[in-house]
Amino acid sequence: MVNNMKFNEQIIYKQYPLRSNFDFQHATPFDWATIGTFSAIIVALLIALFQDRIREWWNRAELEIKISMTPPDCHKIGLHGQNGNFIQNCIYLRARVTNVGRKPAENTEIMISKLWEIDELGNEKIVETFLPMNLAWSHYRTNNIRIPAGVFRHCDIGDIRDLIHHTETQMRFDIIVQPYRVDGDKYPNIVSSGKYKFELITSADNAISRQSLWELEFDKVWVEDEKEMLEKHIHIKKII
Repeated sequence: MVNNMKFNEQIIYKQYPLRSNFDFQHATPFDWATIGTFSAIIVALLIALFQDRIREWWNRAELEIKISMTPPDCHKIGLHGQNGNFIQNCIYLRARVTNVGRKPAENTEIMISKLWEIDELGNEKIVETFLPMNLAWSHYRTNNIRIPAGVFRHCDIGDIRDLIHHTETQMRFDIIVQPYRVDGDKYPNIVSSGKYKFELITSADNAISRQSLWELEFDKVWVEDEKEMLEKHIHIKKII
């Protein structure tokens, strides 16, 4: 009986020899079928384990933010009161937020979270009176918005206006709610001419939140020529 078992093992080994290294050149159809079946099982297991993450990745929106110092992103408009009377002209600054993902971005928000003032030596100091708040979406005046795939929406950064007869200007960040005055009798969202750095946080229900840093500089000069204001007296650039 023992001899017969050894004899059978020898026959099996000759028919299906064990190989430590797979020989692709001499692989049999049975070998390839085995590999294909095994691979299909592995793929099916991976899909079963990570299907939620795969679905989330596939349905994700991706937001891209840019600020161009040219119309229609930034341009001169007239400010009017509640009764329609003209107040003054200003330069409106807007961010262009584009959804470059596969799916619509749901409940998209942009928060201006931090503000620093930069002195002539380049030293940065946090503006303590500034309050982090969401910016308003242009024309919609809402806190959040839906952005279809491949489409952009404008978000209002704020406006720069003449303050004292062409000798001083100020910037008003266009946050969703106008706050009350804080310590020092200052509005948290209004700053005088100078150089600043601010942080924007862009987010949506189905997109990864991203932070970006921007540098803003505007001087005291006000002229009614839109092109001159945007080219010579107001500068915005992305830092990170």
